[in-house]
Parts: sequence; C-alpha cells; structure tokens
Amino acid sequence: MRRFILWLAFNVFALWVAVVLIPGVRSPHLSDVLWAGLLLGAVNSWVAPVLRFLTLPLRWLTLGLFSWVLNVVLFYFVAWVSQRLGLSLEVSGLLAAIEGALVVSLVLSLWQHMSK
Repeated sequence: MRRFILWLAFNVFALWVAVVLIPGVRSPHLSDVLWAGLLLGAVNSWVAPVLRFLTLPLRWLTLGLFSWVLNVVLFYFVAWVSQRLGLSLEVSGLLAAIEGALVVSLVLSLWQHMSK
C-alpha cells in the first residue's frame, strides 16, 4: 500500500513537471494538478495494464513503439476526463500531449530506477 501511495505521489509530481516545462500543458491551480495527477496515477495503475495487454500484438509488431502512442493517448485521456470533472488541466493539442506524455514517462521511469 505504501508503494502505491508513493506511485500516486510521483504521478502528481510528474504531471506538475509537465505543467511547468511544457507550454501547451497548463493548469493555473496546484490543487487541480494534484487531483489530475491522482487520476493519472489511477489510470496508469488500472487502465494502462489492460490496454498494454490488449495491444501486445501491435506492440510486438512495432517493436515497442506503440507504447509511446498508448502513453500519449492515456495522457490526453486524463486531460479530457479532468476537464469533464471541472479541473483546470488543459492540453492544447497533439504536440503538447506528446511532449507531456514524454516528460511524465521520463520522470516516472527515473523514479522507478531510483526506487530499486
């Protein structure tokens, strides 16, 4: 349970880093970043593994490159759901979603390497 809470906290931190670094990913309220980061952690914990399993043949066919597409789609999905929930997280387009997903992936992979 402690590891899951740390995972959620680092998802919040990774989303905050993306908001700070990527001009197309905006959220004026830190509390909205917190809630959207928790949503991102939940999506990465429960939805992403199912989608990764379902797209396994496509990931094999593309030698893993489809994983990046899946990360971008999940990042954009979290931004879309956040807006529907009344949070102020905004992703201005596909390029911002690609950059945001890249930053979040890098921060989370850095945390995974540090936690081993």
